[in-house]
Amino acid sequence: VVLPLSARHSWPLAVLIVISIGVLLTISESSVAPWVEVGSISLAAFTVGERASDRTRSALVVIAIAAIMLIVALGTRIIEGVLLPSMFLVLPWLLGDVVRGRRIDAARRVEALEQSLHERASRLQAAAAEERRHMARELHDVLAHAVSVMVIQAGAARQVLRSSPAHAEQ
Repeated sequence: VVLPLSARHSWPLAVLIVISIGVLLTISESSVAPWVEVGSISLAAFTVGERASDRTRSALVVIAIAAIMLIVALGTRIIEGVLLPSMFLVLPWLLGDVVRGRRIDAARRVEALEQSLHERASRLQAAAAEERRHMARELHDVLAHAVSVMVIQAGAARQVLRSSPAHAEQ
């Protein structure tokens, strides 16, 4: 049981199938500690729900295994035949599927947050560039006006310089 469970992250469906076959072959009415089998199949089913890339395929495999276990176990023990597939196979798969869904949602939220931060940084850079352009235009206008005033005053001073030198200095 330990060897297949160690590979459950790499091949979750294959491990579940191997564990299920092992459980069907080893569990019997004289089994003293059926919790090893129950824990193994529950862990494998949870991993399938959590790791499977194709949700539909993994659900179909879990349902097929549960049906096979139900058919095999109904001949001997009715309560265990119903409980084992539903409580220890389907429910752990559902829990794993919920965990996978939350992990995917969290990854999407992180991606959306990163995208919004990137867009915000881009907007801030664009606003800063626009403000620099605006300030450059204003500075250009102020300098152009000052230079124009100096040129006009210099021209007026040239005209007045000969007739009234004191007035030209003002």
